[in-house]
Amino acid sequence: MPQGARKGRSGTPEAGCPHATGVQGTPRYLRESAGLQEQRSRQFSTLAGRLRELGPPSADRSALEKYLAGVEQVASLQSQLSQLARAGNRTQYDAIATELTPISARTGGIAIGYGFTVCGSG
Repeated sequence: MPQGARKGRSGTPEAGCPHATGVQGTPRYLRESAGLQEQRSRQFSTLAGRLRELGPPSADRSALEKYLAGVEQVASLQSQLSQLARAGNRTQYDAIATELTPISARTGGIAIGYGFTVCGSG
């Protein structure tokens, strides 16, 4: 149990605590993250689709193709996270989340290198 989680009399997390588990022993935060993961997957898929429709300038084709491939990979992994969260499969969820981290960082780096800015930062 994470440090700081409230314990009930039985020594298990209380029902109101985000680390509380359901009938199947699935942490509540994992179950509740499924919708957010699916939303993020749709957002990344939509972004990639719209950018592909625009078509890159020929001089930028390589950089944008790398970026779009990364965005599509992130969308796929987010969708997998949603499914795993709904299923309560924490082991696989953690493995995919670990795989997602460097891909997201690399994709973000490509975007920044190309000249995209973080919304609200520029």
